[in-house]
Amino acid sequence: MPDMRENRMKLPDLKDGRRILDTAKERVESLDRDELRRGAASATSRLKEQAKSVEPPRLWQAHRLGKDTKTQLSTAQELLQEQHDLTARAMQDLGEIELGCYDGSLRDFVELFEKLRNVTLSDLDLSEVPPEIADFDVELHNINFKAVDAARLAVSSGAAGAASGLIAFAAVGTFATASTGTAIGALSGAAATNATLAWLGGGAIAAGGGGMAAGAVVLGGIVALPVLAVGGLVLHHKGRQALADAEEDALEAERAIKEMELAATVARGIEARTARLAQLTERLDLLLRERNAVLRHVTARSVDYATFDDADRDAVMHAAATATTLRTVMDVPLLDDDGTVTDASAKVADAAADYLDEQGQDA
Repeated sequence: MPDMRENRMKLPDLKDGRRILDTAKERVESLDRDELRRGAASATSRLKEQAKSVEPPRLWQAHRLGKDTKTQLSTAQELLQEQHDLTARAMQDLGEIELGCYDGSLRDFVELFEKLRNVTLSDLDLSEVPPEIADFDVELHNINFKAVDAARLAVSSGAAGAASGLIAFAAVGTFATASTGTAIGALSGAAATNATLAWLGGGAIAAGGGGMAAGAVVLGGIVALPVLAVGGLVLHHKGRQALADAEEDALEAERAIKEMELAATVARGIEARTARLAQLTERLDLLLRERNAVLRHVTARSVDYATFDDADRDAVMHAAATATTLRTVMDVPLLDDDGTVTDASAKVADAAADYLDEQGQDA
C-alpha cells in the first residue's frame, strides 16, 4: 500500500509556495504603478513647459499657409514658364519665316530687278503701297545677302545661339547693309539691350537664364519679377517659426504672383502680335513669289525697261510694291526698347492686311 503520510506532508508546502508568489506579484505591481505615476508627472511637466513657448494652433496655421503659398507660387511659375515657351517659340518661328523670305522671294526679286536697265526703284509708281508702309521707307536694294547666308548657315548647322538670334531678329533685326544685323551672332547680342528679348531668348526662369541679373528681370518696362525659388524664401515653416513670419512670406509671394501674371499677360500680347506678323509675312511671301514668276517671264524677253509696254511695266511695279510691303512687315520693330509691343507693328500689320485684301490675296 502507498504511504499516505508522505502525501499529507506535500500539500501544506504547495499552499505556502502559492502564497509567496502572490505576495511577490502584488509587490511588483505596486512598484510599477508608482513608477508609472512618476513618469506621467514628469511628462506632464515637460509638456507644460513647452506649451509656454509655442501655440500649436498658430504653428498649424503657419504650416498650412506655407503649404498653400508654395502651391500658388509653383502654379504661377509654371504658367509663366509655359507662356514664355509659347512666346519664344512664336518669335523663333517668325524669325525662321523672315529669314526664309530674305533667302527666297526677296532675293529673287532683287536679282530679277538688278537685271533691268534704264530704271531704278525710285522711278516706279508705287502708289498702291499703303502710306503706313511707304512711310517706313525700306530700301529693297540695301539687303546684306552675305549676312543672310551666314544666318542661314548658322541656323541649318544648329549653331549655338541661333535660336535666340532668330528671336532677336524677329523683334529688332534687319539685314540692311550698314547695320548691326551682319550675322546671327550680332542679332543675338542685340537681346542684351532689351530685358524682354533677353528673357525670351534665354530660356527657363528656373535656370536663371536670359539676362536675369540678380535673380530678376524687368519685363515690358512695368514688371519687376523676383524669381522666388520654390523651397527658398517662402514656404518651409519649421516648428518655431511664427505665424507672422508665414504671413509676411505669403504677402511677398502674392506680390510675386501678381507680377508673374502681369508678365504672362505681356508675353501673351507679344505672342499674339508675333503670330499676326508671321501670318502676314507668309501671305506676302506667297504673293511675291507669284509676281516674281511673272517678272521672270518679262526679263526673259527683255531687260530694257525703256522698251516695256504697260503690262510689263505693271508687272515690275506690282512685284516691287509687294516686295516693299513684305520687307516693311519684316523690318518693323516688334518690340520697343522697353520690351513692349510697338504701335508701329500694329499699324504696319493693319496696312499690310488691307493691301493683301486689295490685291485679292485671301487669308
